[in-house]
Formats: sequence, structure tokens, C-alpha cells
Amino acid sequence: MTSMSMSWIKELTFKQERRLEEYRDQWISYGLSTEPANKPMAEDAVLEIYDRTGLARPKIVWCQSPLELYYAKEQEGLAWHPDKSVSNYPLHPGLHRKIEEAWWKWRIAGYDVEFKGAATSLASRYRREIQKCWDNVGLIINRQAILWEESCFEGQFMAGQYFSRGWIPDVLGSDLGIAPYKDAFARVAKSAGFWYPVRNTCYICDRPESIKMEATRHTTIIGRLHNTDGPAVKYRDGWGVYSIHGVIFHQDTFTQPIKLDRIVHEGNVEARRLLIEMYGHGNYLRDMKAQRLHRDDWGTLWSLADSVLGQLVMVEVVNSTPEMDGTFKNYFLRVDPRCKTAKEAIASTFGLLEEEYNPQIQA
Repeated sequence: MTSMSMSWIKELTFKQERRLEEYRDQWISYGLSTEPANKPMAEDAVLEIYDRTGLARPKIVWCQSPLELYYAKEQEGLAWHPDKSVSNYPLHPGLHRKIEEAWWKWRIAGYDVEFKGAATSLASRYRREIQKCWDNVGLIINRQAILWEESCFEGQFMAGQYFSRGWIPDVLGSDLGIAPYKDAFARVAKSAGFWYPVRNTCYICDRPESIKMEATRHTTIIGRLHNTDGPAVKYRDGWGVYSIHGVIFHQDTFTQPIKLDRIVHEGNVEARRLLIEMYGHGNYLRDMKAQRLHRDDWGTLWSLADSVLGQLVMVEVVNSTPEMDGTFKNYFLRVDPRCKTAKEAIASTFGLLEEEYNPQIQA
């Protein structure tokens, strides 16, 4: 078609925007799904991909977790081998790209359509939201299971990519006369997790059994991994990823008491801060022999030169409201290192100067 026949769509109708929002939610549900894999759907899509590339149909092996997938392919010696005479070497990354390019192209019959302005800005924002399925979940699982290879597809966690490829034909197709988006890769993403294709075998991973997350100040829809009682991501064989406030920890952090030596050797700022919180601020200041800067009726001001957190100054206060057992709990609040007295430190937590802080009742 010539440029004269180009149709420009600058904005969507209200109904189209509603359908686009529903389409976004649909792909988020795929990306964070904890339902058992839809094995027939995934296998059918994988076989179609092999057929399209002219390869013999593979034996399909299901794995309960990404770690099982990793060990399964390692046991069969499936590291990339430059010698193409090896019968079961992974599909070359270049071939992967060729497959993807062939499937991601879609045609508009009869005329061309281009989108710009508000029509694309909303879709782009939704795509960034869905991308968190990978950034906040899939990428972390990938790294923990050592799946970082070009030949391993991310399945459900690449929901943002498939949303981006399919929103025009799937959301606007009925309005523009465009056929629905048919992509075997997208069908695998709708039905399963990571998958690893080789010449004679295709390994497909089940979806997680559970994903636990928390909202953050910057959260739009998808938050960050968080669970203080066990794995934030758990698979059906028991393997999982442990995370608190998006910070990854080893399983031992949850199954064994936190020791001072563990904290001292932690170089990540956020991980160290969380370990101190679990260990107990009072215990940490005591065991690290923190210096007492000041003490009065308001509380006690402590200081410690921490090799990772820097100058750690905390004010210790006593909750004036008794616990259920009649005891009074001590709290530690990190304050500006420039604070000189306990009262000044407490006042600073309310954004006040020392002379401005004169509460009538302490809670």
C-alpha cells in the first residue's frame, strides 16, 4: 500500500480503552499465575513451534520447578555445544530469534494502520506495568535457578512482551478487521513457566504454587516479592525463592537463628539492614559495643560506626503502653547522626526541633 492509504489512529474510544485495560489484567493474571500448568495447551504450542522450524517433534519433559529444569538439562549435558553433530544440542540463539520474528509478525488485510499519541501512550504504560512480572519475579527466579541462558524462554514471566505484540489485533481487531493474534510462544506463556527447547527434547517448567508480594510506595499494580514466614515464590517440589521487601535471602535466614557473624559479613546495605532488624536492634547495638551518647528521661541515644550502613545513630525509647503481659517494650529508631540528645532525636522523627517537641501524652 502507498503512504496515501495509511490510516492514523491517535486515540482510543472509551470502549477500546476498557478492553485494553481488561487485556492488561488478563496478561498480568497469566504472568503471575499460580495455577498448575495447562499441559495440553503448552505441549500443543511447543509442538507447533517445532513443526514450524522443520524440526522433529520432541519428547516433552515436565519439571516441577526451574531448579529441576536446570538439573535435568545439566544431567543430559545440554550446555551449548559448537559442534552441530551433537544430536541434542540446544537450538542456536539465532534460530530462536528467527522463530520469534516469524511468529511475532502479523498482517493487516487491506490497509495499513499506524498508532501514535494517546493511542500508544496508554498501551506503553500498561506494558511497563506488566513488565514487572519479569523484573520483580521472573528475573529473580531465573537468577536463583541459574537459568540465565539465551536458549531458555521465560514463559509466563514475559507477559509484557506478549501483551505488547498482541494488543492491537486482540483489542482492536474486531474494529479494524484484523485477525486475532495467534502466536505459539504466547500460548506457552499463557499455560506454563520457563521452557528450554533442544533438538530432541523440550523441558517445560510448571508454574509456581504460590507468589507472595507486597505493595510499595511506587507500586502501580505489581509489587515486590515479600514473605517473612517462608518462600516468597514456592514451587510444587518445595523449591523456592526467599525474599523480604524485595531483598533476596538464603533459606537459612528463615530456618536458623540470625547470628552476629552473618550480619557482619553481609555487604548488601538493604540485606544488612533487614538482618539487623531480625536480629534485634538492641541486640546488635549491645553485641557490637555501640557507644552511648546520651541518656535522659526521654530515652537513650546510641552510636555505632557500621562498616556498611555508615554512622548508625539510634534512639532507644520505651513504649508507655504496656504489652499484654504487663511489660514495656523498647523501640529503636534510626535518627540523624547530628542529634546530640535523646529528646532531640525523638523530636527529629516528627520533623520537629528539640524545643518544639513537648507532647502532653506519650504513646
